[in-house]
Amino acid sequence: MRRGVLQTCPTFGGPFCIYPWYTLGTTGFHYGVDYPDTRKDFGQSDQFAQTTLCGGPFGPDSTFCMTVLH
Repeated sequence: MRRGVLQTCPTFGGPFCIYPWYTLGTTGFHYGVDYPDTRKDFGQSDQFAQTTLCGGPFGPDSTFCMTVLH
């Protein structure tokens, strides 16, 4: 039987519960986790929207808003 994501990974940081993020390193942008050359991690997993606050094909507040890295 397959278990849902919330059952097997209820919080970020637990065993096998990592959500990769973008970083800016000395060699450019990376996707994954912090690398040895990371200069900026843009808030790690918090750089992504956590709630559905943007409209979409399923109505208002039905999609995650786009993330702009600064």
